[in-house]
Amino acid sequence: MKNSMLTSHDSLFILKDYSTVPSAVSFECFQFKTEKDVICYYQKDSEKLEKLNELKKNSVLYENFIKCITGKKTLPLMYDSVFKKIFDFKTHPDRLTSLLTSILGFDVKIVDVLNNTKNISEKTPGVIFDIVVEMEYDSLANLEAQKNPYDFTGNRFSFYSAELVNYMKCHLKSKYRKEFDYNKAGKAYTIVIFEKTTSEFKKPSLNKRFLFHGKFKFDEDIEMYTIQELYIVALDVFKNNDYSVDIESIKSGEMTEDEFKKCCTYELSIWLKLFCLQSEEELLELAGKYPWIQEILVELIEFMQDPEEALTMFSSILAETDRISIEHDNEKLREMIAQKDNVIEEKDNVIAQQDKKIIEIIDYLKMKNISLPNYIVGVEG
Repeated sequence: MKNSMLTSHDSLFILKDYSTVPSAVSFECFQFKTEKDVICYYQKDSEKLEKLNELKKNSVLYENFIKCITGKKTLPLMYDSVFKKIFDFKTHPDRLTSLLTSILGFDVKIVDVLNNTKNISEKTPGVIFDIVVEMEYDSLANLEAQKNPYDFTGNRFSFYSAELVNYMKCHLKSKYRKEFDYNKAGKAYTIVIFEKTTSEFKKPSLNKRFLFHGKFKFDEDIEMYTIQELYIVALDVFKNNDYSVDIESIKSGEMTEDEFKKCCTYELSIWLKLFCLQSEEELLELAGKYPWIQEILVELIEFMQDPEEALTMFSSILAETDRISIEHDNEKLREMIAQKDNVIEEKDNVIAQQDKKIIEIIDYLKMKNISLPNYIVGVEG
């Protein structure tokens, strides 16, 4: 951020003046009241009933589906399809802008959402990002929502960051053609929101921090500009601690950079509360305080009220869950085979060393013209 004073706050919802408040949100409009109602509805279509029966095989997912479609709870924003729907830039550009601004800590201006499913390398297919946006000054941001930290390890984080830079190179070469040079590149931000984090993020020395930032630097005192920056949001750390930021004194007029970042932290805390909450009471309370959340809650309810769309979404979640489970099982199997191979290799090495020692002893006995015992005959190399 180049200016120390900020006067434009279009990227933050909490600084906007809402002259009209959206109509009240209600969970009382669902056509299904019980699990029996849901089953009776899908029994009319054999294909949908088959999907429902498949869903039953995952008891946790099935229970969430029944609660959502009967209005007992809302859809978690961390579900991939929900996440992409709520933060669809073409439909709601202000939401994605607000979320990125609150994480990055500066006034984000999104230029475009890029084609994040195309292969970005000629030799190997690129990873498929959740959301990739182009921002001002030729910067890119990749936003990922992850439920399980073991699905997105440090190695995968590194690959995503590297792939984003490769994506940036291809994008800028296409944009500038002959005028392209590496100095035109802006920043490449890789942002991962974790629903659950490992114990590493809960160490007492971190003082309950839930937003983490990293970038490349040398051990020695060398200043060199590098484009890759990494951000991690730990939802579980946020959820288990009470965060409050007083911004009443800085909600109008010009703000310093520090005051703006304070507002970003406050708005991020609201977004994260929305990510964490699922009960009717908590969500309605949050929507009552912040008018811009009411619109999101209405969309979530409408999403849950469509039986076909809801079943399709949960079926896709089941397929993704199964895929991840298979990947984990395959990875464990590979690890077990590798460990077995290592053990066999170690034993082979021990046997080879013993054979070598035996040969040395036999050669020594021969050199001394000492007759070999019967049990050694045939062992000679």
